Amino acid sequence: MNAVRTKLEDSERKAADYAQAQGLIKIMSSGGSSGGRSDGSIASEDTLASQDLSQLSSQLASARTARVQAQADLGGAAGGQAAQAATMNPALNALSQQHAELTAQLSKLQSDFGPDYPTVIALKAQIGELDRQISRERGRVTSSVVSNISGKYRAALAAENGLQARVNSLKSAVLDQQQRTIEYNIIQRDVDTNRALYDSLLQRFKEVGVAGGVGTNNVSIVDRALVPGMPSKPNLRLNVMMGLLIGLILGAVAALVLEQLAEAAVLPADFQRKLGVPLLGATPKLEVAEMDRAMVESKSPLSEAYFSILTSIQFSTSHGTPKTILLTSTQPREGKSTTALALALGLASVGAKVLLIDADMRNPGLHRVLGKPLGGGLSNLLTGDGELDQFVEPSGTANLSFLTAGQVPPNPAELLSSDSVERIIREAGEQYDHVLIDGPPILGLADAPLLSRVAEGVVFVVESNRTRATQARHAIERILAVRGHFIGAILTKFDEKNMGYGYGYGYDYNYGK
Repeated sequence: MNAVRTKLEDSERKAADYAQAQGLIKIMSSGGSSGGRSDGSIASEDTLASQDLSQLSSQLASARTARVQAQADLGGAAGGQAAQAATMNPALNALSQQHAELTAQLSKLQSDFGPDYPTVIALKAQIGELDRQISRERGRVTSSVVSNISGKYRAALAAENGLQARVNSLKSAVLDQQQRTIEYNIIQRDVDTNRALYDSLLQRFKEVGVAGGVGTNNVSIVDRALVPGMPSKPNLRLNVMMGLLIGLILGAVAALVLEQLAEAAVLPADFQRKLGVPLLGATPKLEVAEMDRAMVESKSPLSEAYFSILTSIQFSTSHGTPKTILLTSTQPREGKSTTALALALGLASVGAKVLLIDADMRNPGLHRVLGKPLGGGLSNLLTGDGELDQFVEPSGTANLSFLTAGQVPPNPAELLSSDSVERIIREAGEQYDHVLIDGPPILGLADAPLLSRVAEGVVFVVESNRTRATQARHAIERILAVRGHFIGAILTKFDEKNMGYGYGYGYDYNYGK
């Protein structure tokens, strides 16, 4: 106990000696308590130099404001103050009044006797002399006002520079003092540790002394054990509340997950309910290597699926297959170009004269599907460069011709918004039985909504297990907003076996990039 007390006194004496040697003075508040921290250490803002720096900074801000105001008065307000001083100058007012009286006399005499009358000439000389006196007096007043404002500005600038010099000097003193307070705070923490240890031992000694028998018995009862009134565990009320809270959280998470899963996939059974458009048919999912063979074989599942879709399209209107059909999708690579080619081949196989147009001028791909080079095409026609017959090419299949997208323009939406699109589609409709337009995707682009205005019907292509129902609905709403007419939708790459339709084909097929 005595050793701890001695150690505390030594550390306090060491802290006091170091503060005195380094000249560290803590500011006391008005209540008498130390302005330092609660642990006794000194912060940079607790010292006398810091307080002086704070006060000088406030004075410097006021001096700078006064100097800026004086500078503004010197730069812009001198003319106004000079004019005000001129109006209040008695000598200048007397000269102005005399000038006005002589001017009135001159006007009357000049009108009565003419400009050569001797009195008129004398009055003119007097008025000229008054003008010179008035000008000199005004110059004197203006010079006096400017001199007064300049004096105020110089005084404000000198005050600001003086305060700035004192602030810069105190900054160096405060920075030096901050370095010296670091060692003091280290010593002060040692003082606080020794004080806390001494207080703890002193309190413990008093408690043991009260219990008695310190000299004869080194064992004492510090705290008597009490019989608990209730079990500490389990807490039934807390467990029930925690169970309810966890159940609510898990239920909300499960509902959110189920909702996301329901929106993720679009199946044939709930196609009309989720998207609001009829389902024309679904194409099976095949391997990339099987695509070319399945497209040309009339008995393949893919060909039969597209033939069934074409039959549904023929019954979509009262006059059979629409004259012009736009095929579009929510996003790229959903099978739109392949579907457009398959429907065009189906129509050409029954003897109809068909024109297939690649209208995706941002990312043309129909020429690659047909194995043709990308030359002139739709973009050239829209800019007025040539006629339709110049750019239409044979596909190699009877009754089927195609028109490529042409060179990629800088802004396809501007070309599609012109009247040239309607003229080209109308001209193509006069030369062919059916015109199929392989359009761009909808979301994020204005091209497909613009094309839907000139097409008799729109076929929406949805890739199974990739396009979310929410995305597809937003795309459909964009077409409906411009009064586009939906014939229906086609579900591509549908895996019947993996999606729960066990009686289906069971192929695994993806479009190539």
